[in-house]
This record gives sequence, structure tokens and C-alpha cells, in this order.
Amino acid sequence: LDAPPLDERGPQEVVRAARAFNQMQAQLQRMVRQRTQMLAAMSHDLRTPLTRLRLRAELMDDPAQQEKTLADLAQIEGLIATSLEFARDAFTGEPPARLDLAALVRTICDEAADAGTPIRYHGPERAAFTARQMGLRRAIANLIDNAARHGQEVDVTLALNGDDEGAEISVEDDGPGLPEEELAMVGEPFYRPDASRDRASGGAGLGLAIVRAVATAHGGTLVLANRPTGGLKATLSLPRARPPSIRLALL
Repeated sequence: LDAPPLDERGPQEVVRAARAFNQMQAQLQRMVRQRTQMLAAMSHDLRTPLTRLRLRAELMDDPAQQEKTLADLAQIEGLIATSLEFARDAFTGEPPARLDLAALVRTICDEAADAGTPIRYHGPERAAFTARQMGLRRAIANLIDNAARHGQEVDVTLALNGDDEGAEISVEDDGPGLPEEELAMVGEPFYRPDASRDRASGGAGLGLAIVRAVATAHGGTLVLANRPTGGLKATLSLPRARPPSIRLALL
């Protein structure tokens, strides 16, 4: 969606094809903007009644009911915030920038360790790379959070591919893994496996969808696979950034 428009010059057939692609891209961009604006408006309009409900809950006489009501309100607010985050970040306009990918991954691992997650980093000390830093940070943090939620220990590996091809970030856990038929579905928005139906432990079903959207924005992929020894392995593959080059030709 963020690719530059095709050049509408050349033979008549090329011009017509390029114009059709550009019009299709513009329509998709409008659709995404409208969806994001709708979610933002809903979030804004829901804040006032949620605030009123929270104030009323604070005045409840029954402590048990008060606790349950406040927990439900917090869950609703979290769902709204996560949905907005997905709508914004899936098609972010953040420009790629030069960064130290190894330092970024190690920093996220250190933050997870500080929060109590048993985690190990495997990889180089430094790795110059070009990427969208905020989106990539959120994607890696989501993978680690997902692994920590379902396993006892987390291993994060950064591997640089040869021949200047890119990098792979793998996050592995020692949890129960997933049925094979669900591996391709867990990256879909709002999908949660049966084992994670409880929102207290399973989230809103957007964490991996955000990771997949970030991978797509980088021209990469997210692959989930069960480990032979048990647990899940999530691999985020990132191609080496290259100057944009878009060509349309008749063969």
C-alpha cells in the first residue's frame, strides 16, 4: 500500500495498466483510512461512557462485584486500544531507518527479563540493518510476550543470512505448541486458539496479526511451526532493504 505510484508513461497499453494499478491502490488506501478513522471515532465515543461506568463501579458497595466490574471495564479498554493499534500499525507510514538490529533485539530481551520472563538471546553483538524501528520493536515484543504467555522459557535467535539477503528473528518457547491445522490461522486478526479462549491469558487475538502486518510492511514473512521437542517457534524473516524500484513492462 505504501509503494510509490507506477509511472504512467510509455506505450498506451502500459499507461492503461499503470493507471488501473494506481487507481486500485488509491481505492485500497481510502478503504484503510476509512477503517482507521471509524475505529478512532468509536474509541473516542466509547471513552466517555466507559469513564462514567468506572466512576459508578468505584461507588459500588459490594467489593466482589466491584472488582469484577472494574476488571471487565479494563478488558474493554484494552480491546479498544489493541484494535486501534492494529489498525494504525498495520499500514504505518513510518519510514525505514538505519539501526543496530542486534542491539534492538537484545534491548527487548532485557526488558522482558526485567519483567520476569526467563529469556535467552542468541546472536551477534552488532548487526547493521535498515527497518521500521517502532513497528519492528512492537513485532518482536509481541512474539516474546506470546511465547512467555504459553511457555516457561523463551529463546530468541537473530541470524543474518548470507549474500546480503536479510535477517531472521526466531522466538521459541517450551509450551504445548499448536495443532497443525491452527498454525496458519493464528496470525489472522481476532483469532485465538481453543487453548487460549480465556482473554485473561489469550489476549485479544491481535498480537500475531500485528507481527504479520509488520513483516508484510518490510516485505518479509512470519512463519509458525511446532518444535520437535515441544513448544512453538515463530520466525520473522526480514529481507535486506533495497532502494525502491518499480517497473511495469509488456513481455
